Amino acid sequence: GPMPTPEAKKFYKGTTMSFANYLIDFGLTYREDGQVKNPYESIKDHGANIVRLQLDRQPFSEINGVTIDWQQWDRVLEDAKCAKAEGLDIMLTLKPDYDKYTATGATHNNIPEDWKSLDEVSLGGELYLWVLGTLEALHAEGIDPVIVAVGNEVNIGFLLNGSHDGARTARLLNYGHNAVRDYARKYSLNVLSALHIANPSKIGYVDTYAYNGCTNYDVIALSWYPGSN
Repeated sequence: GPMPTPEAKKFYKGTTMSFANYLIDFGLTYREDGQVKNPYESIKDHGANIVRLQLDRQPFSEINGVTIDWQQWDRVLEDAKCAKAEGLDIMLTLKPDYDKYTATGATHNNIPEDWKSLDEVSLGGELYLWVLGTLEALHAEGIDPVIVAVGNEVNIGFLLNGSHDGARTARLLNYGHNAVRDYARKYSLNVLSALHIANPSKIGYVDTYAYNGCTNYDVIALSWYPGSN
């Protein structure tokens, strides 16, 4: 049958909540007007209807003996259930690649070691299976995101194995976007697929990807931060 049509007039307002429960575990207390309050309840009370979470395929390395798990399955599932308990929808970033941090800088969106030797078609197949399998596993837990972004700031690179290649990124993203479509179709869900670009001034990458056949998504997600240009 026809694909479900997402709500035409819904305006989403929300925030990233990946760090809230993570910081609570470090002893941070969220308060409102001096009273301890669940941060998910707070944002709901102030007009939020969605939260953004990010799930990474590869864990972060420990830093000074500390495990950073805000982007790992157990934590993301806990956060998603906290959002659902408050009636909040979920925008989910699924990040198949990983960032390398050093004392002097960072390189983003690197290909996982166990995927490095794959040819492009095999890599796309693994990406498709990871995206679909992850969404199905969340569905089995009662969690169905309303927006899914495959990749985080993909114009910085996507599953990088060398320098960034816009045509390769476009081709690989198609595998992920197709997985989002197949998940939505399988469970008859309204799911918007998002293309996440790192900076409004880099919007030209949308054309680069479209020229190379990457158009099977619904919305463009743009990072913005003070000082971006």
